[in-house]
Amino acid sequence: MKRTGVFSLLFLAILLNIRSSQVSAQAPIPITSCQTFWDPGTYVLESNITLDASGPIHSGVCFRFRTPNVTINGQGHTLTLTGGTTLFGDVDSDREHITVKNLVTNGSIALREGANFFTVENSTIHSILLEGADDISITDSVIENGIKTASFEGNPSLRLTFERNTVTSTDYTNGYFNAGSTHPCPRGDFVIRDNTFANDSTLTGSVVSALRINCATHSVVTGNTIRGTGTSIGLYMRDESDDGHYENNSFWSTNGEAIRIASGNEDKTFPSRNIFYNNTFRSDNSPSDAIGFFHLQGLGSGNQFTYNTFVGPRGGLLLVNGSYGNNQFDHNTFYITGAGNYMFWYSYTQSIPDIWTNNIFSYSGTDIHFFENWSFARYAGNHNLFQNRSGSVHFAGHGSSLAAWRSNSGNQDDMNSLEGNPLFGNPGNFDFTIASNSPARGAGSGGTDIGAKPYGSEPPPICTENWSCSAWSTCANSTQTRTCTDLNNCGTTYTRPPLIQDCALPDTTAPATISNLQAA
Repeated sequence: MKRTGVFSLLFLAILLNIRSSQVSAQAPIPITSCQTFWDPGTYVLESNITLDASGPIHSGVCFRFRTPNVTINGQGHTLTLTGGTTLFGDVDSDREHITVKNLVTNGSIALREGANFFTVENSTIHSILLEGADDISITDSVIENGIKTASFEGNPSLRLTFERNTVTSTDYTNGYFNAGSTHPCPRGDFVIRDNTFANDSTLTGSVVSALRINCATHSVVTGNTIRGTGTSIGLYMRDESDDGHYENNSFWSTNGEAIRIASGNEDKTFPSRNIFYNNTFRSDNSPSDAIGFFHLQGLGSGNQFTYNTFVGPRGGLLLVNGSYGNNQFDHNTFYITGAGNYMFWYSYTQSIPDIWTNNIFSYSGTDIHFFENWSFARYAGNHNLFQNRSGSVHFAGHGSSLAAWRSNSGNQDDMNSLEGNPLFGNPGNFDFTIASNSPARGAGSGGTDIGAKPYGSEPPPICTENWSCSAWSTCANSTQTRTCTDLNNCGTTYTRPPLIQDCALPDTTAPATISNLQAA
């Protein structure tokens, strides 16, 4: 009995020691200076730091990593870099899962290929550059001079999550999300949600934009405020930025287009199969009518513009000078605040029609449309409402009235369209909700209200996702994956469950054996 009691006490002491060691290892570790991290854990900054490149510390690099799974909690302290010093160093493929939060710094974050699963939370950073780094998460932070993703030696940066951040810049682009540079463009799977992008650059000579999506497919851009002042436009889409979803965003440019869609390289196709739903596009000015306020310079096919509001100050509201056709414009409101010679200018030769249904077109001027190389084979429209606030609607050389326009189309187009006052709520305050007695009420296809803002309700939800997921894969390299399928095929990923998670293999080391002799 005595020997058994001694063994029990010793075993209990060993358990308590192990548990005490585990708690100690998990406790936050205070730091007060720049350093190299050799062990995983949470490190808590206890004071402000200033790093001068002329000093001997870490060759001008504040934090170096020799291990994965490190969290730095700045606790709101400031890290000041001077003389060309660098915030982080040695973040590569075997130093993944680094988290930085609650830090204020004038330094920049630059991550290259292999620096995956890096997380920034609730911090203020000068700028961010991702070159080939995947699965990065940046949330609730301020980026003072822009974020850019790019390829490094042909390897793109993919699957970025960028949410609830404020991004400012005086450079050419303050939100530049690029996945590749060659055809076919990679699947970027960028999630850009509930951010504010504000660019007040006055630069010239190249396109200045508050938000740019370039050679990246399957981007989800929702709930953002995009503001371009100075020479900046709002949204700039380029080079095979296909299969994206843009919903509930505000794109506002003071002196340029609210949106420009283009393909500037001969090896790229025009952006296609994008969904634009319930967005506001506003432009206060434009360099010229030849550029327009909403410039579809290179529109691919299969794009859907639904329940959007487009507002500009004068004629030349929408310029379409490149289209593959088969794009749909449905339940939108187009409004010119001032006077204009024309509302739309089409200049392309594609014979596959774009489809215009259930839209409100309100302007004050002469012609509503202006076409070069015109053919009715390039237009299919119906259930639209046309308003000329200074007189009758006029369709340039293709019919002096709506009736003549219909006749010239061979009685194929706009047979159920209307001419009249849509009775907006308050256009001066950008309230384009139609009144209860508007002629647009119930006059759309299927008895819907024409325009982007139906009476007494918000636009209907576009689709409700319904996800079904496979079982998790076997744990390999501390990671498990699975596939998830939306049974409703919405084309969005708002509520998609995680596709990857960390895991740990069970400990297969044989437990130590304590004999009675050793215990005694």
